[in-house]
Amino acid sequence: MLKKIFSTVIILAAVLIGSVTSAAETLEVKNVAVLLEPPIESFDKAEKVHDSIEQTVTKIFKNASNYNVMSIDETAGYIQIYREENALGAETFFKKSDIDTICKNIGSDFIVYLRIDGNEPKTLSESILGAPAKVVLDFRIWSNAKKDFIYFKRVTKNDDYSFEKSLNKCLQEVEKDAAKVRAVM
Repeated sequence: MLKKIFSTVIILAAVLIGSVTSAAETLEVKNVAVLLEPPIESFDKAEKVHDSIEQTVTKIFKNASNYNVMSIDETAGYIQIYREENALGAETFFKKSDIDTICKNIGSDFIVYLRIDGNEPKTLSESILGAPAKVVLDFRIWSNAKKDFIYFKRVTKNDDYSFEKSLNKCLQEVEKDAAKVRAVM
């Protein structure tokens, strides 16, 4: 009888250890870096651009505790050094090979890669002449494991006077895809 109880306890312990191990494996934390093109320093109102992007990325990953999101500030120093070492000016967009190298070197599993373009997007200031402020946002997710982009969304928005409002409209469109973004990761 004692042998039967003892063997049952051992079997239950093995099952419990196995389930704890598999639960720990599924909760593996993945590093996600945020990379912005052109560099944040190129914008006239860099703090507002930075804050808008950080809020969007935070909303996308807010309920996903297994992601450690590295901010633009955390990656900006390395990105600047990478540009200098490879003679890439701020106006030069990264190629896939650049993104792959950056991803590996900063120890990231994924990169949230944002490109902002449009009519004079670097100023993000109020339009003096009342011309529509157009912003084109490319929001991409790079996977270090797949060595390619696993998610891509291009959004174009206009506001009558404000580049900042146009950018925020673009980011709101990306936020709507938060579940899709997490699903591909």
